Amino acid sequence: MKNIYAISGSGAVGEYPLDPATWSGSSAFFFREIEKRGGLSGTIGGEIPTWHKALYAFLNYSREYSIMRERTYMDTRYRNALSRFLTRQVKAIDFKPNSVSIQLGSMFNLNDVLGTQCLRTSFNDGNFVQWTKSPHFPGTHFSAKKIDAAIQFEKNVLDGLQMIFTMSEYLRHSFIDDHGQPSEKIHCIGTGINISESVIKEVTDTDDSAKRYDTQEILFIGIDFLRKGGKNLLAAFRNVRSVFPKATLQIVGPREPLQGFESEPGVVWNGFLHKNDPQDAEKLRNLFNRASLFVMPSIYEPFGIAPLEAMLHSVPALVSNRWALPEIVDEGKTGELVEPGNEEMLAEKIIHLLRNPDVLQRYGFACKPWVLNHFLWHKVVDRLDMCLNAS
Repeated sequence: MKNIYAISGSGAVGEYPLDPATWSGSSAFFFREIEKRGGLSGTIGGEIPTWHKALYAFLNYSREYSIMRERTYMDTRYRNALSRFLTRQVKAIDFKPNSVSIQLGSMFNLNDVLGTQCLRTSFNDGNFVQWTKSPHFPGTHFSAKKIDAAIQFEKNVLDGLQMIFTMSEYLRHSFIDDHGQPSEKIHCIGTGINISESVIKEVTDTDDSAKRYDTQEILFIGIDFLRKGGKNLLAAFRNVRSVFPKATLQIVGPREPLQGFESEPGVVWNGFLHKNDPQDAEKLRNLFNRASLFVMPSIYEPFGIAPLEAMLHSVPALVSNRWALPEIVDEGKTGELVEPGNEEMLAEKIIHLLRNPDVLQRYGFACKPWVLNHFLWHKVVDRLDMCLNAS
């Protein structure tokens, strides 16, 4: 492989490329695969000083922490400060010949400092324009001027890149349609599942012929509970329980139950489960084994890794019919799709599937081969390598 320099920054995406927390784990899996092939020549990352970031938070103050956080990360003053911070790291590097920089997203602009030292590229799971178009975007809390400034900042970053890699075809078309990027510059290389090779082998070798799909046990995984449609699912599940009184909804991700649903009948709050903790990993494995259906009705989802994990364990998925999710779940083969925010339709879909365990079984048996054939990180890096060699 060519000499690749990995770049990330900010608390929004993650501060360091090889940090398991960056980009929900995808960054570490992606760049570690490149490293295994001898292609990773260096990493760049970090965050502006705490006091400096606090200043931008103050300038974007809101009594709602989530709004203040989004305003801060969207603020072009913050993004320019982050760009200057990372620029100092870039200037200290003696780039090897035929180098390639791969930055995660467009939170910062390093095009000028990178100049002709390397091929300038980025890897993306979403973009700002698509977020503003989603039901999740709190538009009333942002001025049109600041939204336009953030969109222009993103476009300036993209305009200066020589190649742009995406996790999905949906996003590839967004860069072309929403940002006017040349189609030949944008390449969909896909994504992989964020599970270790040893676990993938263990799951691959598991015989699922005895797996039951009549358990009426539903699984949801997602830390960002509201964005991933968790509240809509809780409301729909009340209707599901009226038909299937023994149905169970297992929730993984939120550290605390959603207020007002702490003692909801049939709902089990499992908290956050860390895959690197043996006890948590075993609990999560048991949840996958017992589940007959995975549900994630996101109201905005640039890309969803959790459905892939469920499908690797032969659990069919019911997800929203927007963004990259239809590329993840092959409707009618590995699961089904639902309109985001439509609680009545969501309840009907779940009830229909629980009434038909034979359909769930057919979907479930198709899930594992689907994931193994399309969503492994070594295949992603193979596609990256092909694009770079052709450039």
